[in-house]
Amino acid sequence: MRPRLTLFLAITVLAHAPSALAVPLPGLARPTEHSASLFDHDDHMAVNQLDMLVSNHGSLAYDIATGNGGLVYPTGTVKTALFAAGIWIGAKVNGAVRVALGEYAQEYWPGPMSGGSYQADQPAFHNFAFDAANQLSPGDLADYASQGGPMEGSGHPLLFGDATIWSVFNDANPLVHHNTAGSTNPLGVEVQQTVCAYSGPAALGKTIFVKWKVTAKGPDTLDSAYVSIWCDPDLGGAIDDLVGCDTTLALGYCYNATNADPVYGSSPPAVGITLIRGAIVSPSVGVSDTLGMTSFDKYIGGTDPANAGESYAYMRGVRADGTPWHVLDDPLQPETRYPVSGLDPSLPSSATNWLDSNPADRRLMLSTGPFSMAPGESQEIIFAILVGQGANRFASISALKSMVPLVRPFAPAPSPGTSVGIVSVDVALIPETIDLASRAPWVDALIEPSGARADAIDAGSVRLAGVAPDGGVAEVADHDANGRADLLLRFPRASLDPRLMPGAVSLDVSGRLRTGDSFEGTATLRVVDGRHAPLAASLAPLPMRPAGNLRFVTTRAGSARVSLFDARGRRVRTLLMDRIGTGAHTVAIDGRDDHGRPLGSGLYWFRIEAAEGIATGRVVLLR
Repeated sequence: MRPRLTLFLAITVLAHAPSALAVPLPGLARPTEHSASLFDHDDHMAVNQLDMLVSNHGSLAYDIATGNGGLVYPTGTVKTALFAAGIWIGAKVNGAVRVALGEYAQEYWPGPMSGGSYQADQPAFHNFAFDAANQLSPGDLADYASQGGPMEGSGHPLLFGDATIWSVFNDANPLVHHNTAGSTNPLGVEVQQTVCAYSGPAALGKTIFVKWKVTAKGPDTLDSAYVSIWCDPDLGGAIDDLVGCDTTLALGYCYNATNADPVYGSSPPAVGITLIRGAIVSPSVGVSDTLGMTSFDKYIGGTDPANAGESYAYMRGVRADGTPWHVLDDPLQPETRYPVSGLDPSLPSSATNWLDSNPADRRLMLSTGPFSMAPGESQEIIFAILVGQGANRFASISALKSMVPLVRPFAPAPSPGTSVGIVSVDVALIPETIDLASRAPWVDALIEPSGARADAIDAGSVRLAGVAPDGGVAEVADHDANGRADLLLRFPRASLDPRLMPGAVSLDVSGRLRTGDSFEGTATLRVVDGRHAPLAASLAPLPMRPAGNLRFVTTRAGSARVSLFDARGRRVRTLLMDRIGTGAHTVAIDGRDDHGRPLGSGLYWFRIEAAEGIATGRVVLLR
């Protein structure tokens, strides 16, 4: 257990001033607010190119101790791409607006609620940071579990990504509802916060995921409720920012007004937040629907909301005074809850490509709602913070947008019982072509779940067309070299044969995650009869460890070449280059390249070029 002091009424006043890196200029002072001085806000999520400060009381990406920005990009530098972020929750209780805000001053209190109220601060109410190599101590594990930390079936804390920081906080302490933009009675909500990231390359290397599990634990029903992801970007320099939103990607983002940022120079990045899972509503009995980004809003520093009503208005996607936005700020244009939603900032602004045009010290927020929560009900909000980097400001926006569909499948999975539908999985079978004439004893499956780690799969629960896997083979690795780990399982070919007929065959895949969620997917393969199909190929054994044989059939004599390629498409071995006759052929694969060097474990491809055509297929090589 990490040492901690118990908070009595020790409160420190912190004037929120911009970081020196943000090039402080007149007019940039944020509202002066109070922040509790002994809360846990010094943990870093820094396993990739982003280094973000995480607190246990509603603040993200804000260095509360110094008043500086708290999301560094790239890691190891002193450049900040995000100044502050946090969770805003707003709702009506008996018709009156209540809010809880996390920004420069946080209206949240560490720890879970108990008996409908907050608990006195305790040493146990801290951030819990862990990864595969650094598990929680026995004392911390007991504290984590007692506060509702998600667990694996093996009794370990549930690890999302390559590193996780988990904490729980609530808004039930009226003494911390002192933010000028809030200051209402508490809502009575508890928030379990999961922050995680992957250390992989490319898009995942510039992404941090956040999941908020929001539970109504007070006595009141919350009506017309919204959850918002609020942030003050300060992308490098603080006063040259523009913002926008892409409704097709549920993305809000900030970019530089020029290619001359005082911090990032001529190639400033773009920073964004994409909503991956919004609130769940029930439009009718027995029907559930997941809301997306139901609004995007923005304002300039110095025009921050002055009361709870204005904050709640921003959450609903209208102006602070409650009047609607109109496209291009033109009252003759249609109303919208998505200002500056132009999809191409490199083109001129227009009614169909509305762009921000006033570089300033911007704020932005994405919201999901409205929904209702009765006491005891929960909602889970999942989003990602991303940084896109290109050669210039527009290229950085393009890079940011291209990242969104790539990273969404890696987001932490919803908690058991909160899913709408069933988790999907991507499945690849090896071999992808099965020759009914071959005697290969196994079919291998590479399984990648959406929104969960491959090692979260309960291997024994998996069924391929109703067939159970061989219990002795269950390997987690990036077998297909796509930057994401998959689970390799082996299925007995004899049990699958009754389901295999020549042609394209789809096989259902199902199973469970260790969180209790179910998953489903479909695997497609091609079935041929080698006695009649030219170039029908088969591999044995599967996977190769590292050697094996490739067998194929030709019906015409002529020149032939058989090659082995790595996952990037580079030829690493010419296995055969000769003139061959008709009939069956066997080519040995010895796990080495053309220079005799051992090939690493991973996914490879074979290519057969013969008189009657070309055949290709996957090869999984393990050492």
